[in-house]
Amino acid sequence: MRSIVRKWKWSYRELIPFLIAGVLTCAGLLLLLPDETESEVHIQQDADASYLQVYLMDEDHLLVPLFFSQEADNDPQRQIEVMVDYLSGKQPLEGFQSFFTQEDVLDSVEVSDGRATLCFNERFLSYDAQDELRLVEALVWGTTQFSGVEEVVFQLDGETLTSMPQAGTPLAQPLSRKIGINHFESSSATLHDSTSLLVYGVKKIDGMNYLVPRSRRVDAASRSSLEAQTAAILRDLSASSTLTSTMDDHALSIDIQETGIIDLTLDESIFSSDQSLQQDDVNELVLSLCALPEVQGIRLICDGTACDADQVLKADQLYYNIVELH
Repeated sequence: MRSIVRKWKWSYRELIPFLIAGVLTCAGLLLLLPDETESEVHIQQDADASYLQVYLMDEDHLLVPLFFSQEADNDPQRQIEVMVDYLSGKQPLEGFQSFFTQEDVLDSVEVSDGRATLCFNERFLSYDAQDELRLVEALVWGTTQFSGVEEVVFQLDGETLTSMPQAGTPLAQPLSRKIGINHFESSSATLHDSTSLLVYGVKKIDGMNYLVPRSRRVDAASRSSLEAQTAAILRDLSASSTLTSTMDDHALSIDIQETGIIDLTLDESIFSSDQSLQQDDVNELVLSLCALPEVQGIRLICDGTACDADQVLKADQLYYNIVELH
């Protein structure tokens, strides 16, 4: 649709009062702005949408899950090939970097019985050794986004890898999402008696906000029950020095239903100035808590009643970090 622009002619003398009024108005509005702005993360919930999720690195070598719009395709083999093309830099994206200096690193993909076997060629060796763990994570998490694919096997020239070729990262194949992603170790975390939970935060990259997952190590006690896991995630939603998160100690009570729905009672500090929920907090809560296998959805309780007409928030078909290619 073509817009219509009307042209007006003004003299400089006529414009001066309007310029002064405009400057004063802008100055007054700036004084009214809150210290923190709402998120600009591009989010969409649409059951009919078709997206391909690709995990690319930012300049800090953190993996960011990006959603690329695509035509509907129910063949995971073809989609995995396209995903690897993105990792190879066939579609450069400002603010993010590819893993390989060469293209066409993948010879074939075979999906069978819940397992995807990726057979790479010698061009696969063109990645940087310091990015080896992130590459493994990007391939495993990207490949297992497809329904029916739970495990991944890496092969090089037809031989199953027992370790990555550049830095020697051991591979206990088949691989799954249990390897974690963007591991962030806090000062209290231990690697000997610990497992990991997935926690989302918001990071600004090239002027835009993105939701970024990271695996946080927790001790066995924090994994002893769903209540303990939920509490551990809520505590960690603002415990990273790399990612910024607006979530703090907002939870007043946690009530887990037999249906897998978590009723989370919140205090007033989670509200923005217009009494609407801060979207950053909601997105981080839903994605982080719904990453637990037992959790089916989140119901937010504010001042004794559901915040949004008893709505249950779910991570299924929630598309975020959407990339618009032109």
